[in-house]
Parts: sequence; structure tokens; C-alpha cells
Amino acid sequence: EKVPFEERRWNEVANLKKQMKIHGCDIDDPPVPWTHLPLGCVVVRFRHLRAAVWGTEPVELRRSLRLNCRGSLRLEIDFRPRFFVAEIEQPITKEDDIYEPRRISADDEEASLLEAEETMRQQQQQQQQQQQEQQRPPVS
Repeated sequence: EKVPFEERRWNEVANLKKQMKIHGCDIDDPPVPWTHLPLGCVVVRFRHLRAAVWGTEPVELRRSLRLNCRGSLRLEIDFRPRFFVAEIEQPITKEDDIYEPRRISADDEEASLLEAEETMRQQQQQQQQQQQEQQRPPVS
């Protein structure tokens, strides 16, 4: 009994999805109706998407198609920030450079160091109390 070609193609898609999931990549079904036939797919890794977002030029990829014995695809991935709405919690002033960490004043630095020392003291006291409780003989 011969399995129809369309069913075999969709079975290959399901097998690819299972293999990708085993390797930690959860992919969606192809964006085609079930009445159509998927010819192949290309997997784009996160590092390429990140390069497109942070770079100024489109990222060009040339990949051979998966799920197909022949064929390749050339992609240009570009990020256009004018369509991207960023939520900025803190307003950026002209003096701030978005690529540098915020500078803190000497007073803020001293206050954070004192707070860290106090936290460490409290943790040491808690550890000492726990050790003393463990060393006490049980009361009967």
C-alpha cells in the first residue's frame, strides 16, 4: 500500500519538528495551509537575529533547504527600529551614553557598600545561630 506524497511530506515536517525539539528548539508548523505542500524550510539561529538587531546592515544568509534534496534560499534579515516601540523606564539625557553603564556618585557608592556590609553581617549572624542550634543537644 502506497502512502500519498502529501502525507509523506507532512510526516517529514513532523519528524523535523520532533528532532528539533529533542535538541532544544521548539518550532511552529510551517505557515502554509494543510492543503498545500511544504517544499522545505530554513532554520535561523538566534545569533543571526541578534546580529540583525544590533547591526546597522542587513544580515545575509545563504542556506540549503531542509526537508528537500535540492534548493537553497538566500535571506536578508534586517531590523528596522522605526517599526519598533521601545519601552524606556528611565529617560535618557544627552550626557548619558546608552552603551555605558550608569555612573554612581561617591555617596551612593559608599551607601551601597555599607548596605552590603550590613547584609553580610546579618547573614553571618544567622549562620552562627544555625550552627549553635545544631550543636545543642536535643531537649527531652
